[in-house]
Amino acid sequence: MVKKTKDAVSASQETVGTVGVGAGETGGLRFIFRVFRALRVCYPNISCHVFSGGSGEIREKLDRGLLDFGILFDPADLSDFHSIRLPWKDAGGVLMRNDCPLAEKESLAPEDLWDKPLIISNQHPSGGMLATWLGRDFSQLDIAGTYNMLYSCAQMVEAGLGYAVCRAGVQEMTAGGVLCFRPLAPKQEVGLNLVWKRYAALTRPSEKFLEYLKRELEREKSGRTES
Repeated sequence: MVKKTKDAVSASQETVGTVGVGAGETGGLRFIFRVFRALRVCYPNISCHVFSGGSGEIREKLDRGLLDFGILFDPADLSDFHSIRLPWKDAGGVLMRNDCPLAEKESLAPEDLWDKPLIISNQHPSGGMLATWLGRDFSQLDIAGTYNMLYSCAQMVEAGLGYAVCRAGVQEMTAGGVLCFRPLAPKQEVGLNLVWKRYAALTRPSEKFLEYLKRELEREKSGRTES
């Protein structure tokens, strides 16, 4: 028993490396970070690297072996990947200053934004889901700015540049500050898929990450079933 424990400790210490995960702006990263925290309890020599970018960038880095995993939003072509459906959806909304007229509304309809200066993620294609929900091509709208990171987005909004259309994950930035977040109506939600290359061999750290991720998903599923 003692030898088995020593062997397990030795194996965990010998598992060294970095697991790279690519994702857009998503609240699903909270779950990924929770997996890494649990993983590092037993495998302290495994570190994580997170790349923020659009689906095209993530696919390219997966193809080139620069990332081990990616999170892709629906709708997504998953034919080149193994995938696991994550049990959450990201909801869309608008980040704005508390003193804006639209802050008085509980939710926002497309027509509320047609004549407003908008700040959008550069991950949004011009003809994508956002344009469909708005009922307007981007050329018909006042696009005041684009962003890649939510922190920059929040600063742009705080400076009064416009209204930022974004996904869940910004609520933490609004607590006690000058900003507020309002959901879109009708509700806009997108599903999340964790993917990795179908024909690529996983490194030992990546295998352990996947093992712990599946374990955490089972715990999440069990918790939801019990509740």
